[in-house]
Amino acid sequence: MEPASSDRMPDDVLIVEDDPIIALDFEDTILGFGVKTVRTAGSVARALKMIADRPPDFALLDVGLVREKSFAIAERLEALKIPFVFVTGYGADVRLPAALAGKPRLPKPYSTDALKAVLKGRTHGAASADSGVVRSCFYPSFGSSVVDHSATSARSRKVTVICPVAPSILT
Repeated sequence: MEPASSDRMPDDVLIVEDDPIIALDFEDTILGFGVKTVRTAGSVARALKMIADRPPDFALLDVGLVREKSFAIAERLEALKIPFVFVTGYGADVRLPAALAGKPRLPKPYSTDALKAVLKGRTHGAASADSGVVRSCFYPSFGSSVVDHSATSARSRKVTVICPVAPSILT
């Protein structure tokens, strides 16, 4: 196991995300960066088992999973000295335990450049605990801004926007 460095991608990334569309988007994008192995867990128990079986080089942790938070995973990764970033749609508004408050955050929706930066260990591409909340991202490949939830595919070049305010799906 080798931690992410500033000049290369990690070999093995663990994604902890309970939304399968977002998890698939992360996986597709990360594999597109050249990462060899991407594993996904949708719960704290599953993630901790995966870490025990084979620790990753890096992890992306959705803060709010169904009926649980990912803080136990973060604490385990900290103990193993495995770098990770919290992924959240709540930005600076999300409350983290004091011991984890200074950890880097990647806002949802994320930009590809910010995701690539955190994977390479350059967390200045991620939002810090004090930074403003990102509510939209511009996807130049598609020529549009995406607000709230989005899923993009590096392979299909398709964007799906699910807007919780207006019950419609745009493609």
